[in-house]
Amino acid sequence: ATLVVGLIIAALVTDRAIAFKFQAISMVPEAVKRDDRVGNSMSPALIGVEAANIGLWEWNVARGTLVITRKLEEMLGCSPDERVTTFADWKSRVDRLGGATQERISQAFLAGTHDGFFNAEYYVDLPDGRRRHFVTRAMPMLDENGAQIGLVGADMDMTDLRELTEELKGA
Repeated sequence: ATLVVGLIIAALVTDRAIAFKFQAISMVPEAVKRDDRVGNSMSPALIGVEAANIGLWEWNVARGTLVITRKLEEMLGCSPDERVTTFADWKSRVDRLGGATQERISQAFLAGTHDGFFNAEYYVDLPDGRRRHFVTRAMPMLDENGAQIGLVGADMDMTDLRELTEELKGA
């Protein structure tokens, strides 16, 4: 019983930490800019996000570009010389349902039928046989006239939390 109570408390604390990380992520796009005060190296905000095992991305549909952090490429199982530069590249690495769901939600944003944030889940089967589960959170990217031209977001590896949840169910 003590073990179960401990696992439940750990899960609740983890859930609160994840909520806090997603709050912090919503402020990252502005903070990710390079910081001239430190010799144009990565900003402290970006370093903190990468240390938390969170990958950031920006999908500009108007330009047809996808820019993601190297951290996210690593999380997706890319080798050091592989890059993900289009939505099709990303979609080819994730499970079929997760990719289709995010494509459908993204199109709704761009059509103006969805606004605010969206959350979605997907998984990736890595080359070494491990399966990693992710949660993505995104918001519209607007041009200078306020038109939605894409999405900006963050992906977080939730595999450990998912495994803990399964342990709690088993207990």
